[in-house]
Amino acid sequence: MLNKETYAILKKEIEKDTLNENDLKNLNADLSQLLIHLYLEKNYPKIKAEISHGKRFQNLFMKVVRDKISYYIGSFSCILNLFELLVNRTNKTLSFREQMLSLYTKANVKNIAEFLLDHPDSQHRVIAQNIDIDKGYLSHILKELQEAGCVERYGTGKRSFFSLSVQGRDYVKKQKQLNRLMLYNYLIKDDLFNNKYKIPKNTCLEETKYLNRFYILDMGNETELQLKNREVQYARAN
Repeated sequence: MLNKETYAILKKEIEKDTLNENDLKNLNADLSQLLIHLYLEKNYPKIKAEISHGKRFQNLFMKVVRDKISYYIGSFSCILNLFELLVNRTNKTLSFREQMLSLYTKANVKNIAEFLLDHPDSQHRVIAQNIDIDKGYLSHILKELQEAGCVERYGTGKRSFFSLSVQGRDYVKKQKQLNRLMLYNYLIKDDLFNNKYKIPKNTCLEETKYLNRFYILDMGNETELQLKNREVQYARAN
């Protein structure tokens, strides 16, 4: 966003006295949207980096400020616009989550969402065949997911395709991760080390990391962690 190329372009325009009002409007709008997105994603290091770059741009723009009153009026308007955007974006995010929590209580919604996560750009009949679901019910669920903003549809008629939206993918991924963590927590506390359950041999490294995470939470010391790691390796080998 606030990179060296943009800085160089704006600097030339200021030197030539050809700075365009629309260019600044677009820069303000893009930066506001980016910072709000990063804030909602809790990507604070990236926000800090953008603010650091922004101060260089601010010093550059101050060279062409001819009226300090106009500058502070602009700052006032910027603050209002920024928080208006933040509130609107937050409300949309909360509304989306509430709708998805409600939809996830319905039969097969999770299966449909996870199928689209793994198979984007799928047709209606393909989804119905793989999930073994009534086509009419599937159409109803897909419509509700579209209205919630989780699913996007493109094409016309029988050539329609369905995919998860950006926020839909993020939500479904987080739900899968949460379900996996809850499952591992149950296995560790109740079954795994009572020899009632063995970790499948194809358990991936990332899943093993989740297991290790629970060992640390439950046991809290390195000796027990090492012991349980050995027990995991034994279970995987058998």
